[in-house]
Amino acid sequence: MDDYRDFTKEEEKIYDSEIKRLQKLIAEGATYNDACNTLTLNDPEMRQVIADDLLKVLIAELHYGKKKSFEQIAESLGLKVSDIKNMHRIMIEDVMQTVNQGFDPSKTMLH
Repeated sequence: MDDYRDFTKEEEKIYDSEIKRLQKLIAEGATYNDACNTLTLNDPEMRQVIADDLLKVLIAELHYGKKKSFEQIAESLGLKVSDIKNMHRIMIEDVMQTVNQGFDPSKTMLH
């Protein structure tokens, strides 16, 4: 998609590693912000992409996978409900953009 960043192979490895590491921190009880504050990448755009995608993944897992309400998700992650709702809206917009442009499974959808 035009407004998504294309990562190099090395950036993809870093991205995947950081997402997994942050998910582990959250599973161990860290808040979303505490976990994201451990990102030490020099590239602010990449840090933001990882933080945003992490929240999207968490919402998908917790809301759609575990049937948690936005309120429960916000409480468990230490965020405002409005933050969760806003990111969920962005997720839906991402899906609609993908549908409107035609889905290409060879392209990543997260960044």
